[in-house]
Amino acid sequence: MSLPGRFLTVIRGWSLPLSISSVTLGTTAAATTQRGSAWLYLLVVFGVCLFHACANTFNDYFDLKYGVDTPEAPTAIYRAHGVFAGLIAPKALFYLSIILLTIALLIGAALAILRTAYLWPLIILGLFLNLFYTALPGHALKYTALGEPAVFLAFGPVIMEGSFAVQTGYLSWNVFLLSLPVGILVALVLFANNLRDREFDSCKKIKTLATLLGPRAGMKTFIALAYLPYMITGAYVGMKILDWPGLFVLFSLPTTVRTVRSFSQNIPVAADAMASETALSFNFFLLISLIINILIKI
Repeated sequence: MSLPGRFLTVIRGWSLPLSISSVTLGTTAAATTQRGSAWLYLLVVFGVCLFHACANTFNDYFDLKYGVDTPEAPTAIYRAHGVFAGLIAPKALFYLSIILLTIALLIGAALAILRTAYLWPLIILGLFLNLFYTALPGHALKYTALGEPAVFLAFGPVIMEGSFAVQTGYLSWNVFLLSLPVGILVALVLFANNLRDREFDSCKKIKTLATLLGPRAGMKTFIALAYLPYMITGAYVGMKILDWPGLFVLFSLPTTVRTVRSFSQNIPVAADAMASETALSFNFFLLISLIINILIKI
Protein backbone atom coordinates (compact mmCIF):
# COMPACT_ATOMS: atom_id res chain seq x y z
CA MET A 1 0.00 0.00 0.00
CA SER A 2 1.30 3.47 -0.88
CA LEU A 3 2.13 5.98 1.86
CA PRO A 4 -0.92 8.20 1.09
CA GLY A 5 -3.11 5.08 1.11
CA ARG A 6 -1.71 3.99 4.46
CA PHE A 7 -2.24 7.47 5.89
CA LEU A 8 -5.85 7.65 4.70
CA THR A 9 -6.53 4.19 6.11
CA VAL A 10 -5.07 5.08 9.50
CA ILE A 11 -7.06 8.33 9.80
CA ARG A 12 -10.22 6.70 8.35
CA GLY A 13 -10.27 8.99 5.34
CA TRP A 14 -13.63 7.59 4.22
CA SER A 15 -15.31 9.47 7.10
CA LEU A 16 -13.95 12.93 6.21
CA PRO A 17 -16.72 13.82 3.70
CA LEU A 18 -19.02 14.20 6.70
CA SER A 19 -16.81 17.03 8.00
CA ILE A 20 -16.44 18.56 4.56
CA SER A 21 -20.20 18.60 4.03
CA SER A 22 -20.79 20.37 7.36
CA VAL A 23 -18.16 23.01 6.53
CA THR A 24 -19.63 23.45 3.06
CA LEU A 25 -23.14 23.93 4.44
CA GLY A 26 -21.98 26.49 7.00
CA THR A 27 -19.99 28.37 4.37
CA THR A 28 -22.87 28.32 1.87
CA ALA A 29 -25.21 29.64 4.55
CA ALA A 30 -22.79 32.55 4.93
CA ALA A 31 -22.92 33.11 1.17
CA THR A 32 -26.65 33.82 1.48
CA THR A 33 -25.78 36.98 3.41
CA GLN A 34 -22.55 38.13 1.79
CA ARG A 35 -19.80 37.10 -0.63
CA GLY A 36 -17.48 34.55 0.93
CA SER A 37 -13.81 33.66 0.54
CA ALA A 38 -12.86 30.42 -1.19
CA TRP A 39 -9.44 30.48 0.50
CA LEU A 40 -10.99 30.75 3.95
CA TYR A 41 -13.34 27.90 3.07
CA LEU A 42 -10.43 25.66 2.02
CA LEU A 43 -8.50 26.55 5.16
CA VAL A 44 -11.47 25.66 7.35
CA VAL A 45 -11.95 22.38 5.44
CA PHE A 46 -8.29 21.52 6.01
CA GLY A 47 -8.38 22.39 9.71
CA VAL A 48 -11.65 20.59 10.41
CA CYS A 49 -10.51 17.48 8.50
CA LEU A 50 -7.33 17.40 10.59
CA PHE A 51 -9.44 17.73 13.75
CA HIS A 52 -11.73 14.93 12.57
CA ALA A 53 -8.75 12.74 11.64
CA CYS A 54 -7.26 13.37 15.07
CA ALA A 55 -10.53 12.28 16.72
CA ASN A 56 -10.41 9.06 14.67
CA THR A 57 -6.79 8.25 15.54
CA PHE A 58 -7.24 9.11 19.22
CA ASN A 59 -10.31 6.88 19.22
CA ASP A 60 -8.36 3.95 17.77
CA TYR A 61 -5.43 4.55 20.13
CA PHE A 62 -7.45 4.69 23.35
CA ASP A 63 -9.81 1.88 22.31
CA LEU A 64 -6.68 -0.22 21.78
CA LYS A 65 -5.11 0.94 25.04
CA TYR A 66 -8.22 0.15 27.11
CA GLY A 67 -8.72 -3.23 25.45
CA VAL A 68 -11.92 -2.24 23.64
CA ASP A 69 -10.51 -2.82 20.16
CA THR A 70 -9.39 -6.36 19.40
CA PRO A 71 -8.87 -8.16 16.07
CA GLU A 72 -12.25 -9.86 16.71
CA ALA A 73 -14.17 -6.58 17.24
CA PRO A 74 -16.94 -6.00 14.65
CA THR A 75 -15.43 -2.66 13.68
CA ALA A 76 -11.98 -4.19 13.09
CA ILE A 77 -13.55 -6.88 10.91
CA TYR A 78 -15.53 -4.38 8.85
CA ARG A 79 -12.72 -1.89 8.19
CA ALA A 80 -8.93 -1.92 8.26
CA HIS A 81 -7.64 -0.96 11.71
CA GLY A 82 -4.31 0.81 11.33
CA VAL A 83 -2.57 -1.10 14.13
CA PHE A 84 -4.07 -4.54 13.47
CA ALA A 85 -3.37 -4.15 9.75
CA GLY A 86 0.29 -3.47 10.55
CA LEU A 87 0.16 0.03 9.05
CA ILE A 88 1.24 1.89 12.20
CA ALA A 89 2.52 1.11 15.70
CA PRO A 90 0.40 2.16 18.73
CA LYS A 91 3.01 4.68 19.91
CA ALA A 92 3.25 6.20 16.43
CA LEU A 93 -0.55 6.40 16.31
CA PHE A 94 -0.52 8.47 19.49
CA TYR A 95 2.17 10.82 18.16
CA LEU A 96 0.28 11.18 14.88
CA SER A 97 -2.82 12.17 16.86
CA ILE A 98 -0.85 14.88 18.68
CA ILE A 99 0.57 16.24 15.40
CA LEU A 100 -2.87 16.34 13.75
CA LEU A 101 -4.40 18.03 16.79
CA THR A 102 -1.59 20.61 17.05
CA ILE A 103 -1.88 21.68 13.40
CA ALA A 104 -5.68 21.84 13.63
CA LEU A 105 -5.50 24.00 16.77
CA LEU A 106 -2.96 26.33 15.17
CA ILE A 107 -5.27 26.83 12.19
CA GLY A 108 -8.24 27.40 14.49
CA ALA A 109 -6.32 29.87 16.65
CA ALA A 110 -5.13 31.81 13.59
CA LEU A 111 -8.69 32.08 12.28
CA ALA A 112 -9.97 33.15 15.71
CA ILE A 113 -7.33 35.89 15.95
CA LEU A 114 -7.57 37.10 12.37
CA ARG A 115 -11.30 36.62 11.70
CA THR A 116 -13.50 36.46 14.80
CA ALA A 117 -13.22 35.77 18.53
CA TYR A 118 -16.53 33.89 18.31
CA LEU A 119 -14.45 30.90 17.22
CA TRP A 120 -12.77 30.51 20.61
CA PRO A 121 -15.71 28.90 22.48
CA LEU A 122 -16.35 26.61 19.49
CA ILE A 123 -12.68 25.58 19.40
CA ILE A 124 -12.68 24.89 23.15
CA LEU A 125 -15.89 22.86 22.93
CA GLY A 126 -14.53 20.95 19.93
CA LEU A 127 -11.29 20.22 21.81
CA PHE A 128 -13.24 18.97 24.83
CA LEU A 129 -15.36 16.67 22.67
CA ASN A 130 -12.28 15.42 20.84
CA LEU A 131 -10.17 14.63 23.89
CA PHE A 132 -12.84 13.27 26.19
CA TYR A 133 -14.60 11.16 23.56
CA THR A 134 -12.38 8.19 24.47
CA ALA A 135 -9.48 9.54 26.55
CA LEU A 136 -10.87 8.95 30.06
CA PRO A 137 -10.84 5.25 31.05
CA GLY A 138 -14.36 4.21 32.04
CA HIS A 139 -15.68 7.79 31.94
CA ALA A 140 -15.14 8.84 28.34
CA LEU A 141 -18.14 10.14 26.40
CA LYS A 142 -18.08 7.13 24.08
CA TYR A 143 -18.22 4.67 26.98
CA THR A 144 -21.00 6.43 28.93
CA ALA A 145 -23.71 6.63 26.23
CA LEU A 146 -22.77 10.23 25.38
CA GLY A 147 -21.08 9.49 22.06
CA GLU A 148 -24.09 10.41 19.93
CA PRO A 149 -24.67 13.79 21.65
CA ALA A 150 -20.96 14.57 21.27
CA VAL A 151 -21.00 13.77 17.54
CA PHE A 152 -24.23 15.74 17.11
CA LEU A 153 -22.66 18.84 18.66
CA ALA A 154 -19.36 18.52 16.79
CA PHE A 155 -20.66 17.94 13.28
CA GLY A 156 -23.75 20.10 13.66
CA PRO A 157 -23.56 23.37 15.62
CA VAL A 158 -19.78 23.52 16.19
CA ILE A 159 -18.58 23.00 12.62
CA MET A 160 -21.42 24.79 10.86
CA GLU A 161 -21.45 27.83 13.16
CA GLY A 162 -17.66 27.98 13.04
CA SER A 163 -17.59 27.83 9.24
CA PHE A 164 -20.25 30.55 9.07
CA ALA A 165 -18.42 32.76 11.57
CA VAL A 166 -15.11 32.53 9.68
CA GLN A 167 -16.82 34.01 6.62
CA THR A 168 -19.06 36.57 8.32
CA GLY A 169 -17.40 37.40 11.64
CA TYR A 170 -20.49 36.53 13.68
CA LEU A 171 -22.73 33.62 14.69
CA SER A 172 -26.26 32.99 13.46
CA TRP A 173 -29.35 31.60 15.15
CA ASN A 174 -30.65 30.40 11.77
CA VAL A 175 -27.40 28.52 11.09
CA PHE A 176 -27.70 26.90 14.51
CA LEU A 177 -31.22 25.74 13.61
CA LEU A 178 -30.00 24.54 10.21
CA SER A 179 -27.26 22.53 11.91
CA LEU A 180 -29.70 20.47 13.99
CA PRO A 181 -30.86 18.04 11.26
CA VAL A 182 -27.29 17.82 9.97
CA GLY A 183 -25.94 16.92 13.40
CA ILE A 184 -28.71 14.38 13.98
CA LEU A 185 -27.85 12.44 10.82
CA VAL A 186 -24.13 12.36 11.59
CA ALA A 187 -24.96 11.13 15.10
CA LEU A 188 -27.07 8.48 13.37
CA VAL A 189 -23.85 7.15 11.79
CA LEU A 190 -22.39 6.46 15.23
CA PHE A 191 -25.70 5.06 16.46
CA ALA A 192 -25.76 2.67 13.49
CA ASN A 193 -22.24 1.55 14.38
CA ASN A 194 -23.26 1.02 18.01
CA LEU A 195 -26.38 -0.91 17.04
CA ARG A 196 -24.20 -3.32 15.07
CA ASP A 197 -21.70 -3.60 17.94
CA ARG A 198 -24.30 -3.79 20.74
CA GLU A 199 -23.56 -7.35 21.86
CA PHE A 200 -19.79 -6.87 21.64
CA ASP A 201 -19.97 -3.60 23.62
CA SER A 202 -22.16 -5.26 26.27
CA CYS A 203 -19.54 -7.97 26.73
CA LYS A 204 -16.91 -5.27 27.17
CA LYS A 205 -19.09 -3.51 29.80
CA ILE A 206 -19.34 -0.44 27.56
CA LYS A 207 -22.45 1.69 27.86
CA THR A 208 -23.75 3.09 24.60
CA LEU A 209 -27.18 4.34 23.65
CA ALA A 210 -27.69 1.07 21.79
CA THR A 211 -26.80 -1.13 24.79
CA LEU A 212 -29.05 0.88 27.10
CA LEU A 213 -32.04 0.79 24.75
CA GLY A 214 -31.81 -2.82 23.66
CA PRO A 215 -32.55 -4.17 20.17
CA ARG A 216 -36.25 -3.26 19.78
CA ALA A 217 -36.15 0.23 21.30
CA GLY A 218 -32.82 0.82 19.59
CA MET A 219 -34.29 0.10 16.16
CA LYS A 220 -37.30 2.33 16.84
CA THR A 221 -34.92 5.11 17.88
CA PHE A 222 -32.86 4.60 14.73
CA ILE A 223 -35.95 4.93 12.55
CA ALA A 224 -37.10 8.04 14.43
CA LEU A 225 -33.70 9.72 14.12
CA ALA A 226 -33.49 8.85 10.41
CA TYR A 227 -36.76 10.62 9.60
CA LEU A 228 -36.63 13.43 12.20
CA PRO A 229 -34.41 15.73 10.05
CA TYR A 230 -37.06 15.73 7.31
CA MET A 231 -39.75 16.76 9.77
CA ILE A 232 -37.50 19.48 11.19
CA THR A 233 -36.69 20.81 7.72
CA GLY A 234 -40.37 20.78 6.74
CA ALA A 235 -41.17 22.74 9.89
CA TYR A 236 -38.45 25.26 9.03
CA VAL A 237 -40.00 25.81 5.59
CA GLY A 238 -43.43 26.19 7.15
CA MET A 239 -42.11 28.76 9.63
CA LYS A 240 -40.17 30.62 6.89
CA ILE A 241 -36.84 29.83 8.56
CA LEU A 242 -35.96 28.16 5.26
CA ASP A 243 -37.33 29.21 1.89
CA TRP A 244 -39.27 26.71 -0.25
CA PRO A 245 -36.10 25.21 -1.87
CA GLY A 246 -35.47 23.63 1.53
CA LEU A 247 -37.95 20.95 0.47
CA PHE A 248 -35.30 19.67 -1.97
CA VAL A 249 -34.02 17.51 0.92
CA LEU A 250 -36.98 15.23 0.15
CA PHE A 251 -35.00 14.01 -2.88
CA SER A 252 -32.72 12.22 -0.41
CA LEU A 253 -35.65 10.40 1.18
CA PRO A 254 -35.34 7.26 -1.02
CA THR A 255 -31.81 6.72 0.28
CA THR A 256 -33.04 7.04 3.85
CA VAL A 257 -35.96 4.67 3.25
CA ARG A 258 -33.60 2.11 1.72
CA THR A 259 -31.29 2.34 4.74
CA VAL A 260 -34.14 2.01 7.24
CA ARG A 261 -35.53 -1.02 5.42
CA SER A 262 -32.12 -2.67 5.40
CA PHE A 263 -31.66 -2.08 9.14
CA SER A 264 -35.18 -3.30 9.90
CA GLN A 265 -34.41 -6.64 8.23
CA ASN A 266 -30.93 -7.16 9.65
CA ILE A 267 -28.34 -4.66 10.83
CA PRO A 268 -25.68 -4.74 8.08
CA VAL A 269 -21.98 -5.22 8.70
CA ALA A 270 -21.36 -1.91 6.90
CA ALA A 271 -23.87 -0.16 9.18
CA ASP A 272 -21.97 3.11 9.60
CA ALA A 273 -21.19 3.30 5.87
CA MET A 274 -24.87 3.00 4.99
CA ALA A 275 -25.83 5.60 7.57
CA SER A 276 -23.09 7.88 6.20
CA GLU A 277 -24.63 7.60 2.76
CA THR A 278 -27.95 8.72 4.24
CA ALA A 279 -26.36 11.73 5.96
CA LEU A 280 -24.35 12.78 2.90
CA SER A 281 -27.38 12.47 0.62
CA PHE A 282 -29.45 14.71 2.92
CA ASN A 283 -26.59 17.21 3.18
CA PHE A 284 -26.13 17.29 -0.60
CA PHE A 285 -29.75 18.22 -1.28
CA LEU A 286 -29.74 20.71 1.60
CA LEU A 287 -26.70 22.30 -0.06
CA ILE A 288 -28.54 22.39 -3.39
CA SER A 289 -31.47 24.13 -1.71
CA LEU A 290 -29.16 26.80 -0.24
CA ILE A 291 -27.47 27.38 -3.61
CA ILE A 292 -30.86 27.72 -5.34
CA ASN A 293 -31.90 30.20 -2.68
CA ILE A 294 -28.78 32.25 -3.38
CA LEU A 295 -29.44 32.21 -7.14
CA ILE A 296 -33.06 33.27 -6.65
CA LYS A 297 -31.96 36.33 -4.68
CA ILE A 298 -29.36 37.46 -7.22
